[in-house]
Amino acid sequence: MMPLKVFNGLNIVGTFRCGGDTKFAMYMEIGSVWLVGVPLVFFGALYLALPVYYVVLLAHMEEIAKGAFCRWRFYSKKWLNNLVHDL
Repeated sequence: MMPLKVFNGLNIVGTFRCGGDTKFAMYMEIGSVWLVGVPLVFFGALYLALPVYYVVLLAHMEEIAKGAFCRWRFYSKKWLNNLVHDL
């Protein structure tokens, strides 16, 4: 799970924010937690009554969703913005 966290961190913090795509980085962080992570943990803990280690594994599933969207955004090159204006 750690290589995926590092991949997502490098893309979101390193590539997208430094490339000027701060809105996507913010939406990706917030969306992955609240639309993927929290519902999976809620469902797994309360409805399925899974053990704690499975619930923690479900919490890390947001990294898979985040990684897929980060990869798509990276290869679409929409994050490339000219941050230096001509003088």
